[in-house]
Amino acid sequence: MSTTTVHVQNKVRDFDTWKANFDKYERFRSDQGVLAYRVSRGIAEPEAVIVDLEFSDKNAAEAFLPKLAEIMATPQAQQQLVHHERPRLYDVVTDTSRYPFRGELTADRAVNSPRSRGGSRAARPPAGARRTSGSAAGLGAGPRCRRPIRSTSAPPAPRVRARTSRRVAA
Repeated sequence: MSTTTVHVQNKVRDFDTWKANFDKYERFRSDQGVLAYRVSRGIAEPEAVIVDLEFSDKNAAEAFLPKLAEIMATPQAQQQLVHHERPRLYDVVTDTSRYPFRGELTADRAVNSPRSRGGSRAARPPAGARRTSGSAAGLGAGPRCRRPIRSTSAPPAPRVRARTSRRVAA
């Protein structure tokens, strides 16, 4: 399944104030079909902000644009923005962010993953798969991996049971 990203570039007066306002729209984004989003901040220019909003398809992304324009036209948004570029739509061609260390995923086929090398079974999420916090840190393969997440640290030391001696009464 191909997804579509709405890419928004802004220059803001104060990032913390802007981010607090952005966070207030969490439910709105969810209700409008945003599957995921990424907020990036410039290193050399901390007031430069990029927001990527992921949608299931082009139609959902296009339907969101007029609603985004309404938000950007509010007085509160106008106070926080120094510059706002016209949002752009992009089709996601390759996305490895959910599959660290698994090779590249394109369309519905995994390239260089153990499942694609071993046969015809496509790399699909197991039923009831859930995202783990370790996958974002690179500790595992993410929500669609059937292998358990392995820690890079040494295994825990085995538990040793304390021996108690019994004294026999003489």
